Amino acid sequence: MASTGNEYQATGTLLKTLSILMLATGFYSHSSPLIAIGCGYWLAAANPWRYRIMINVGIILHLLGFVRALYCLVSADLSVSHIDLLVSPLVLTVLIKYYPTQYDVLSNVLAYILPTGWMVSGIEAYPALFKKLSDNGIIGSVEGLYINSDAYNILQEEGFLGFTPADEILETARKAGVQSGKTLLDVGCGLGGPACLLAAEFGLNVTGVDLLEWNVTAASTLAASRGVSDKCRFRQANALSLPFEDGNFDYVFAMDAWCHIPDRDKLLGECHRILKQEGTILFHDWIMNKGDSEGFRFIYAFPPLETVDSYSEKLRRAGFEVVCAQLRTEAFRMHTARVRNNLISRKRRMIDTCGRELYDNWDAALLYAIRMIKEERLTSGVFIARKK
Repeated sequence: MASTGNEYQATGTLLKTLSILMLATGFYSHSSPLIAIGCGYWLAAANPWRYRIMINVGIILHLLGFVRALYCLVSADLSVSHIDLLVSPLVLTVLIKYYPTQYDVLSNVLAYILPTGWMVSGIEAYPALFKKLSDNGIIGSVEGLYINSDAYNILQEEGFLGFTPADEILETARKAGVQSGKTLLDVGCGLGGPACLLAAEFGLNVTGVDLLEWNVTAASTLAASRGVSDKCRFRQANALSLPFEDGNFDYVFAMDAWCHIPDRDKLLGECHRILKQEGTILFHDWIMNKGDSEGFRFIYAFPPLETVDSYSEKLRRAGFEVVCAQLRTEAFRMHTARVRNNLISRKRRMIDTCGRELYDNWDAALLYAIRMIKEERLTSGVFIARKK
């Protein structure tokens, strides 16, 4: 989803209205802070994504101004105008309740004020409190995680959502014995990068399904730009109820997608059903290694994650013979660190394209993942299995 359009034109109009209100009240009450906030809102109206930082500052200043005016009222200090008692609550209500953003405003303000490491430590130590305060949290939903696909194309290879680079995907496909001319279903195809890669490299006929419509649209566009539209088709579908006949595909594939799906027994059962006899399932996924973290799962919108052993057992229960079930911890650590380095080095491009709020969100999310990997609680696994 692009970060422009009617939704953000409406945001610009809202900010201009607030700017006029701030400037008018500022000049009336001789309040330099209100005049400064008004000028900031007017500038932010030109590009609400890029100048979200000014909106966050405005929220903080409105809150401080209200507390100061309230204190003056209680202390009967009549030398200070109490216009903030009326204006600041009104503006705070508008910004927090009605500002059209995909993310929770309070978490945006916290992410802006606090160093990233503090933010991560706070979520890790007090996940329940953070969820209560921030509603949807930093990411908080699959939609929030993938709301702006431009971010992924800035951070890594075009069309990739997960944390597995192209060469590792090809290595897994070769290990699984993928052959030219066969059919493959990508369950949770995202932006379509891996599907287009496999179609081009192996001459596969690939069908990709994803729960989010904008991912399907982006994947179709990518396939056209890569010249593989004749081999790649994408459609919106639920992974727990795949719209295909039994025994329809030679391969089922996924890349860092199934960590978002709660009922993996049902998912693997569906994969088994639509595979041909002796068909192959191959996938990478985020898994837990040594202990869970409620805060980490919250920030990434994850249900409880699997382990190597639990995934292997679920595959067997679904009717598969496990060929490969192994960790890729070091490769996962290196690639996650590389993605965060890309985020930092491309900060200005990220903010210009996707907004300050998304930059802050990804900074916290990636640092949290790196911390979990270093503590050996989070890793990635590669799985290959055959349908019996």
